[in-house]
Amino acid sequence: MLWAVVWLICLICCIEVGLRVHTFLADKPISENAEIERVACHQVHHHLKPLEQVEFQHPDTGHQFSERLNSFGLRGPEPSLDKSSDVIRILCLGDEMTFGPGLTSQELFSSQLQGLLKDYLPKKLEVINAGVPGYCPLLSLLQYRHRLRALNPDVIVLTFEMGDVADDYLVRGFTSHDENGIPLGCRNPLLGNESELKKIQNHFVTMKWLKAQSEHWRTESTFDSLDQIDHPVGRYAWIRDNPVDWGPYLQNALKPIEKLGLLGREQGALVVFSVLPAPWQISSEATSDPATRKKYGVAPGVVYSNREPFQKLATFAEESGLAFLDNSNDFAELGNPEELYLQTEPWLSARGQEVYATLLARYLFPRLQYRFQPQPPANHILPAGGVQPQ
Repeated sequence: MLWAVVWLICLICCIEVGLRVHTFLADKPISENAEIERVACHQVHHHLKPLEQVEFQHPDTGHQFSERLNSFGLRGPEPSLDKSSDVIRILCLGDEMTFGPGLTSQELFSSQLQGLLKDYLPKKLEVINAGVPGYCPLLSLLQYRHRLRALNPDVIVLTFEMGDVADDYLVRGFTSHDENGIPLGCRNPLLGNESELKKIQNHFVTMKWLKAQSEHWRTESTFDSLDQIDHPVGRYAWIRDNPVDWGPYLQNALKPIEKLGLLGREQGALVVFSVLPAPWQISSEATSDPATRKKYGVAPGVVYSNREPFQKLATFAEESGLAFLDNSNDFAELGNPEELYLQTEPWLSARGQEVYATLLARYLFPRLQYRFQPQPPANHILPAGGVQPQ
């Protein structure tokens, strides 16, 4: 028995040394997961480290650069808590579509939106990018309630993407509600043992390798997993041409948007429920990387023509009294719509961010004009190259 234990320890040591040598020679980490580090949280499940210097890598090109987050753990300049009366503030909530992993701050739709509108409003315009990777409307609601409400925005743009239904399902079980069903907080299940796990993982390459392998095994698809909301290949099952009925899941995912609308109206803010289509709802060539499509259960060359998901979202917005922007038709009608998305991730490309900024500017300008009564606009307020105003 003793010799068996000794041999096991020797084997583990040999594996550790071998993996360290392999990692050194390969000049890359054992895990190729390039996700930005998330901090487990009691209130919003996870957030990004405030004032942290973050390393970005473009998913398609591999281009790397660094950027410092502000004190809210967000991209962009430091917003002031004492908002001046001569400032119009737009707060953009969402996930990777808003955060823009791998894209520079200048490429983000939030930055471009500010550039498109700032010269045509009677007050100074400030657009804040509050996107966080992995978020869904539930976490964005909690983020606004606990962290961002003091920013006192005039407009809140919540960008909804089709994978948010699955993301809501993954975190809803950790969420506490009051007697009226209003979310109070979402406690990350890693809290309590995260520090010890990280200590072990940081010291032993073997643990990193086992973690990477377990994530790979977990995402291996089977035929049954294509309809499972908690599996990556089932993430977009509800938007297929032969969709799975996710009525209760969709209802749960949309409820926080209604609550956000109520909170926003209490502060006098316009809340815009803005919907972005998945790449495979736009073009058979969008996000065409075979491994990525396989990961999300989408066959190569497939494009979904099912319009029912957008109709359901529009009906919800109308019943909830929310301002609603469906960008799917504008995306699909552009030339080369596959260029609006990255090839290796179902997120907006730099081109997609530019077009989305133009669509938002076209939608928001008359509403801001009505609310703040600016001077008569010029005949042409949006630059060429994007979607022209109607």
